[in-house]
Amino acid sequence: YKCKKYKYTYHDKSKGSAIQWVAEKLGYPIKIVMESPDAGTTVLEYKNIQQKKLSDSLFVVPKEYEKMNMPMMPGMGRQ
Repeated sequence: YKCKKYKYTYHDKSKGSAIQWVAEKLGYPIKIVMESPDAGTTVLEYKNIQQKKLSDSLFVVPKEYEKMNMPMMPGMGRQ
């Protein structure tokens, strides 16, 4: 896929940076390289991407679904 490449750098340099390759046709990053002083380098890359129609039934909530409340994790959501 033809991509546009973006580099993100945090104002706080201790948080590192990230580079994303966004596929123009998909409007979605298909490769991301994140660099952090604490975590090192992490690479996420999608391969064998297939564009095809999916059945609507794949997106139907199962009848046995039950809503569950999750406790808040530190650093996520409201405090």
